[in-house]
Amino acid sequence: MTAPRRTELTPRVARIAEAQGYGSHRESLRVNGGADRSFALTAVALLPAAAWPLVTAYQHAPWRPDGDLVPFLLLGVMGLAFAVLGVLGVAAAVARARHGRARVHLFSDGVVIERARGGLAGFRYHQATARHVVWDEPWEGGTRARPQLWIDVPGYGRTICLDGLRRDDGAALPVVAGAFGLPVEPEPIGRLPAHHAPAAF
Repeated sequence: MTAPRRTELTPRVARIAEAQGYGSHRESLRVNGGADRSFALTAVALLPAAAWPLVTAYQHAPWRPDGDLVPFLLLGVMGLAFAVLGVLGVAAAVARARHGRARVHLFSDGVVIERARGGLAGFRYHQATARHVVWDEPWEGGTRARPQLWIDVPGYGRTICLDGLRRDDGAALPVVAGAFGLPVEPEPIGRLPAHHAPAAF
């Protein structure tokens, strides 16, 4: 059985937990590593995906002897869209990497979720509504199980998502769910389009 990846309590989290009275430190776990890697690979894959429509669009260019304006425009727009999305995705993946791995720090009365060099969210367990789920993600002509922990905190603005795509990330979810008083076994919710799930923290 895969074990969750444990990590150290960072100084800024220790200061916040003490100031907010979150109690004694239980453990700190790394999360969302698989989601970060998947995000980065998808972003990078969009760049070569732009090559075929752009090359084909050039072959249909209206200034060429056998050119045709309609396929030139359609393929050109498609290729540029892939290229723009790829560049934006790579920039977002680089920003994620600069902010460091996501970590969850569990205390007796509260939790702090952070990016090591980026944003964080801290709150008491009773302030949040958490849901431990597993859903069927469309994948390579079939589906794959995607365990996640969804946490809603009033005033935070979006659902905090801890993703269990990688095995060690998935092993961390029952530990965090247990801290919220949830069952360690996730609730199956069936097939769900990926864009309907909250983005990983």
